[in-house]
Amino acid sequence: MALPLGLVILLSIGWVAYWYIASQAANAGIDKFIRQNGDRGIEITCAERTLDGFPFRFTVTCRDTRIVVDRSGRVITIELPELRGVVQAYNPTHIIAEPIGPIEIAIHQPGQPDRFTKTSWANMRFSARLSGFEFSRGDMTATEINFWRGPSRAALTGTPFLVIKNYEGHIRQAASGQGQNPLPDFDFAATANDLVHQPITPSGDPIHITEISAIGTIFDLPVREIGDRPNFFRAWQQANGTLQIDKLWIDGPNTAANIAGSLTLTPTGQPQGFIAIDIINIEQLSRHIENVSARSGLNIANFILQMVKNIATPSTIYGTQSVRLDIDIDDGIIKIQGTPVTRIEPLFPNPGN
Repeated sequence: MALPLGLVILLSIGWVAYWYIASQAANAGIDKFIRQNGDRGIEITCAERTLDGFPFRFTVTCRDTRIVVDRSGRVITIELPELRGVVQAYNPTHIIAEPIGPIEIAIHQPGQPDRFTKTSWANMRFSARLSGFEFSRGDMTATEINFWRGPSRAALTGTPFLVIKNYEGHIRQAASGQGQNPLPDFDFAATANDLVHQPITPSGDPIHITEISAIGTIFDLPVREIGDRPNFFRAWQQANGTLQIDKLWIDGPNTAANIAGSLTLTPTGQPQGFIAIDIINIEQLSRHIENVSARSGLNIANFILQMVKNIATPSTIYGTQSVRLDIDIDDGIIKIQGTPVTRIEPLFPNPGN
């Protein structure tokens, strides 16, 4: 009888020692993470940071979270009341994050007006899985998401310009890379249901979208450069990275559209690739845009749609008759059915642009 009791006592002592040592290591790892991001121009601060959860989990809570990203004078400030991360003590490779909103984002760029956005939600959860201390899978769910925007914090009130009832997103590391460098590939899938977008003018009717969903793969993703946009796109281009869109489905009021194609970047940072857009019941879409244009005065939108109707070709998607637009992007120049219409600026700076 004494032997089992002694083993339980030893196991308990060992578990307490493990939790204490691991919690100290976790705090040291968080401090290192904050320092490393500080060196990259990303300042992360908490008014109060705690680590608890004994005995079966580690719960890190950052209250009054503030993240400031400085990129060559373009400053993005992110603030939210609380950010909580949870790791099971017996499975440290699975991380769960629960942000407490609302989250406010301020963007300051020299020579341009400041921009502010606010987002609230009912429930939001992130889940990340690690493999050999490298990110391998991420999941996100959220409900009752509301978005506001304005020229100041005081303007972030009233009716939100966009409401999403449910959102679900997933990303996971694929088997192998395609580029010149051994960077990981990631499959992604996301779905948003019951979206309501408020019109530009107060007299306009809200736009209801039943579903927006996307499926595709990002090849050769420079994970360590995420958060530094110019260096991210430059590293992605140097690795011959590719964005493959298998499906981008938009189901609107009595009309629907699907987008598919692939995109890469040229050595100078311009997008390059091909996109096909299939539209179901373009006549209904035309009538809807005509109504919006009449109220807002954006007659150019109706003109563009009429042009699209004249150059689109018949197609079939999911067994339903539709029309197709073929869009080529050649060194940043967008061509619809072979006709140049506009140009995209380089996504990272380089000599000569």
